[in-house]
Amino acid sequence: MTSKSPLWMIELRPDVQKATAWMLEQERDIIRPGHDDGYGWHAILAAAFGDLAPKPFRLIEQPKHLRRREYPECSVQLLAYTLANPTKLVDRARLECDPRPYQALAVEELAHKPVPTSFEVGQRLGFEVRVRPTVRQDRDGNRRRSREKDAFLAALDAEPRPRFERPEIKREDVYRNWLTARFGDAARIEPGSFRLEKLSRAMLLRPRQAELGADAADSRRRDLVAVGLLKRGVEGEQGGSPDAVMHGSLTVSDPDAFHRLLARGIGRHRAFGFGMLLLRPLGRR
Repeated sequence: MTSKSPLWMIELRPDVQKATAWMLEQERDIIRPGHDDGYGWHAILAAAFGDLAPKPFRLIEQPKHLRRREYPECSVQLLAYTLANPTKLVDRARLECDPRPYQALAVEELAHKPVPTSFEVGQRLGFEVRVRPTVRQDRDGNRRRSREKDAFLAALDAEPRPRFERPEIKREDVYRNWLTARFGDAARIEPGSFRLEKLSRAMLLRPRQAELGADAADSRRRDLVAVGLLKRGVEGEQGGSPDAVMHGSLTVSDPDAFHRLLARGIGRHRAFGFGMLLLRPLGRR
């Protein structure tokens, strides 16, 4: 893709109750208590748009005073980037989507705008992104047994010095470096601008877990607890991977690479509500 390739931002105002009801009725457990619901939204977008399902996307809860009076049940805004023409998206849903997910997503009211086809070297922008700042670690050198780990905990483990001799390792610094690496040559984070706005933990339901089913997944979890490979409760890593919202200012370094970064998204799980880089003019929040 070049900087002239069309990229669109779309907005949906889904009915959360209708969408959740559809998710709960599916044969697979695409949403589950104690897990992030990103896989459910991925599934309903795929049901509506097929292989054109937009990603990365971001769900943003709307404050009550911003909700439309005639649709108070539409409490979230779903934003996404897509290379597909928005008209083609709607036509695909009209042709192939079942009525219930179509209505739950309010496809007929899909709003859109074109993303600039070019950026300038040195252009300054504010940004916000929701990501899972994790790294992949091989087990005993075996890439097929790799696992996903919080980048901060991985940085602590990588420090060879004893805890009382090592310098303080700050989570915000680790996450800033993690994001800087994923920006690559496309952009740089302006010094002093990065802020970890929000941090929580949540389990992320994966496709294979959905196929497994809740009962089988719970049984497997109990087996792991019994043999000591998993701790009881939901503390630390066992409580899920980090779910972080990051703010800051950036300067565009490579316009074409930056455009590709927007279209691709940042980090892992971009099809499940993470990695969408939202931009704003500096000075506006």
